[in-house]
Amino acid sequence: MRIADTTRFRNIQDQVTRAQSAHAEAARQASSGLRVGAPSDDPVAAAQALRVGHSMARTGTFRNTISSLRGDVELAESTLAGADDIMKRLHDIALGAGSGTLDAKEQAVLATEVAALKDQLVAFANQKGSMGYLFGGTKTETAPFSAGGAFTGDDLDRTAEVGHGVVMTVSTSGAKAFTVAGGRDVFSDIDDLYDAISTGDKTSILASVNQMSAGSRQILAARADAGIKMARLDTADATLEQTSVTLATQRHGLVEAEPAQAYSALAQTQHQLEAAMSVSKSLLDTLASATAALR
Repeated sequence: MRIADTTRFRNIQDQVTRAQSAHAEAARQASSGLRVGAPSDDPVAAAQALRVGHSMARTGTFRNTISSLRGDVELAESTLAGADDIMKRLHDIALGAGSGTLDAKEQAVLATEVAALKDQLVAFANQKGSMGYLFGGTKTETAPFSAGGAFTGDDLDRTAEVGHGVVMTVSTSGAKAFTVAGGRDVFSDIDDLYDAISTGDKTSILASVNQMSAGSRQILAARADAGIKMARLDTADATLEQTSVTLATQRHGLVEAEPAQAYSALAQTQHQLEAAMSVSKSLLDTLASATAALR
């Protein structure tokens, strides 16, 4: 084989090797959908994609946190709605018991109902969510109210980071909903109503009418506060959702291959590889014929 033929053959083989490499890369992109499958494919894009991936993961963590927090705030809001229903019933009981038209037996029945409603209200005040007791402030591990309604929690805010540098208060104040921190000691007022009905003290019963209304108002105020917190969490989540979409778009542009372009490149490199191999085969055939003629 002459030197010129050897050089030509090597050049053709180099073309085949490059065509095979290009075809393999095009096939990888078409099958995986990724333009950058390893840092060596595009170091700059890979580094940028890594940073975007970290941001996406952190954004996902924030959204998971918001989901758990919102579930507890929503439970607090619905629990306070039930508590308000109890206060309305107690208000009606006070009106009925203070009317002076009930006999002793009927008064006793109402007193029994008041006691049962208090127990139910205490159970609501000790409602537990996914992250602990809802109405104990920062004391989430123990029930904030005793069986008699004494408050053992605190009125400190629980906060959580719900975005990049965004911190929100996520607790609903049981102190403001049920204790003098909100205006009235609701459970003490219910005890007064029970005693007044049990003893037939009409003056105290009538006074309890306004006390039940006041208790209802402060529970409603705490419920409204929970509703505001839900709205804020929803806003934070919507913002994070948009951030997730933006980050996903950025990552797509950095590492993912466009399907149409990937398959077009695959077809093109397949054609180039076949052409290079055909030229190589033709050259080999020519060289083989020339070698045979020399023998």
